[in-house]
Amino acid sequence: MDRAYALLVARRLVEQLEQGTAPWMKTWRPGERYMPYNPVSGRNYRGMNAVWLMAEAEANGYQDPRWLTALQARSLGGTVEQGEKGTQIQFWKWRDSRTVVDDAGAAVLGDNGKPLVVTTDFERPQVLSAAVFNATQLSGLEPAPDRPALPELQRYEIAEAIIADARVPLLHMPGTWSGYDPLNDQIRLPERERFATADEYYRVALHEEAHATGHPIRLNRDLEHPFGSPGHAREELRAGIASLVLGEQLGIGHSAGNHAANRRHWITILKADPQEIFRAAAEAEKIVNYLRRLQRQQNDEVMETHVTNIGDGERRGEGVRGERVYITVPYDEKDLARKLGARWDKDARSWFVPGERLAEFSRWPRKNQGLVDRIDPREEFGEALRAAGLVVPALPIMDGKLHRVPVEDDKRGARSGAYTGYLDGRPAGFIQNHKAGYKRNWKSSQPTEVLTPQMREALQKTAAGK
Repeated sequence: MDRAYALLVARRLVEQLEQGTAPWMKTWRPGERYMPYNPVSGRNYRGMNAVWLMAEAEANGYQDPRWLTALQARSLGGTVEQGEKGTQIQFWKWRDSRTVVDDAGAAVLGDNGKPLVVTTDFERPQVLSAAVFNATQLSGLEPAPDRPALPELQRYEIAEAIIADARVPLLHMPGTWSGYDPLNDQIRLPERERFATADEYYRVALHEEAHATGHPIRLNRDLEHPFGSPGHAREELRAGIASLVLGEQLGIGHSAGNHAANRRHWITILKADPQEIFRAAAEAEKIVNYLRRLQRQQNDEVMETHVTNIGDGERRGEGVRGERVYITVPYDEKDLARKLGARWDKDARSWFVPGERLAEFSRWPRKNQGLVDRIDPREEFGEALRAAGLVVPALPIMDGKLHRVPVEDDKRGARSGAYTGYLDGRPAGFIQNHKAGYKRNWKSSQPTEVLTPQMREALQKTAAGK
C-alpha cells in the first residue's frame, strides 16, 4: 500500500470525523442508493475504495453515486468537464488471464470452438491504481437510472434470514439498551415496539450481528475491550462500515448512531496509523461477506425480478413458459449467462434457457427441474477461506488435494495457510491458518442433492482447469 495514498485518505477522513460527516456517521434513508458504484460494470465499489469515494463525494458535494474512468465515460457518451480532476483508487489483482495463441499469433480454439484462456494466479497481488470521476464531473451522461427499492416484506425477509443464519441468540429486553455480549455470545435488543420503524429495528439488529462475527467461532476478532477504549473504537469502526454496506444492500438505510465516545479515538488512531482505516474497511467487507454468504443467491433472485420487470409479459415471467431447460450457473458467470439469453425463474429459483437453444449454453451443466441452485459450493468455500484470513482466488480449487496459500499480512513468499476441498457427496473441506493458530473442518450449507453427478463433474473439470 502506497503510504502517500494512505495518508491522503486518512487526512480526508480525519477532517470529516472532526465535522461528524464521515460516511458511517451519517444517516442514509431506506431504499436510498448511497454506496458508490460503476455504471459500466454495474457493481458497487468495495472495501476502502467505497469508503474513500463516499468521503470524496461528501467533500465535493457530489450527489450522484456513479464513479467511472474517463475511458468508461466515453463509452457511455460522456466526457470529463474541463478542469476536473480524477480521484485515485487502488485495487489488487490476484490473477491474469490470457488467450492461448499458436506460433502465428492466432488464438487456439478449444473443443467448444471458443478461444482457450489460461489463468495464472499471482503469489502476491499486484497493486494497481486508477483515476475515476464522479458522474457530476462529466457531461453527456444520461441521468442515473432508477433502482427500485426492495419491497419492505422482501428486505425484512432477507434481514431475518441473515439473523437466523448467524445463529446468535437474540434477546429482547425492557429498556433502550442494545449490544452484543461476547462472553455469553448473545445479542440484547429493546423490545420491537420500542423502534419507530421496522427498518430501524433491523439496522440495529444487524449492527449487533456485525459485532457478533468477531467471536472466536466466527471471524475471531479481539472483542475484549471496555466501552470507551481505543480497542472498542476500532471494533465499532469495523461494525459501522459493515452496517453502512449492509444497509444499502438490503435497502434498510443506515443510522448515524451516537459516536461521541468513539470519534476522539478514531481521530487519534488515524493520525497515528493511517493504514488502520484500510484494515477496518477490509475487515468490514469480511463481516458483510460472512453475514450474507447464504443470502447472496436470494438477493440476486429479488434483483433479477426487478431487472426483468421492465419489458413484455414474457420477460416478466408472466407469459407462456414453454419448454425450459434449467442450468447450473456459478455466481460469477451470471452476467455472461444473462447476456447470452438465460433467464431467471423466480419460482424454481434457477437459471433456464429455451430447449431449442441449449447448444449455446453447453458450458453450463443441466440440472433437474425444481432443484435449488443457491450458490456455487466453490464460492461458498472461498468465502469461508477468506473469512479465516487465507488469500485465495474467487473460486478455490476443490480437487481433494492440499493447497498452500498466503494469509493476510504474510511476508513475501510465505504460505501460512492451507486448505483441502472436496466436491464428492456433500461439498466439504478443511481450513488452516498456521499464523493465527486456526483450523477447522468446513461443510457446505447446501443439501447433498443440489449437486447432481453431472454438476459435480462439471465443477471438477473447472477446478482441474479442463
